[in-house]
Amino acid sequence: MSGCWRIILRAPAELSDEVVLSRDWWGKMLPLFFASRLEALEPIEADVFSVGKRVAGAYHNGRVFLVGDAAHITNTRGGMNMNCGIHDAWALGARLAAVWRNEAPLEAAYACAEARRRVALEQLIPRTDRSVVGGGAWLEQVRALAADQAASRAYLIETSMLDMAERP
Repeated sequence: MSGCWRIILRAPAELSDEVVLSRDWWGKMLPLFFASRLEALEPIEADVFSVGKRVAGAYHNGRVFLVGDAAHITNTRGGMNMNCGIHDAWALGARLAAVWRNEAPLEAAYACAEARRRVALEQLIPRTDRSVVGGGAWLEQVRALAADQAASRAYLIETSMLDMAERP
């Protein structure tokens, strides 16, 4: 971000918003991540937010379709919600283009929307949940994967969600 840093700290659930927003708390946390002196650090803005997970009950209603954040929300860790949204848009866009060219019925777009909803429920949400609980063990797993080329490749395919993308 131009002119500032955006820093996100995960706070224990038992801490109040008041405690988390206090310099006493975040002032002790930042040196764990930054080597430079932080005495002069003054926040431009501070906020507490919680992360939820939701999937729309349907990805279409008649000729109106949902993709991306309008269709599903997950934890921001790893960008999986964004990647899945890109996959949603690509898949639905291909179906809608075929409908527009009279190469497929509108039902093909409906079926695609329903399939993408199943992807969110059966793959996106569970995968995101697994990545959120990883903590320090996640970092150790990534270090171990870096030493194994085949395992690294498989991991990158999974984390970039290419295994969830439709194949042409």
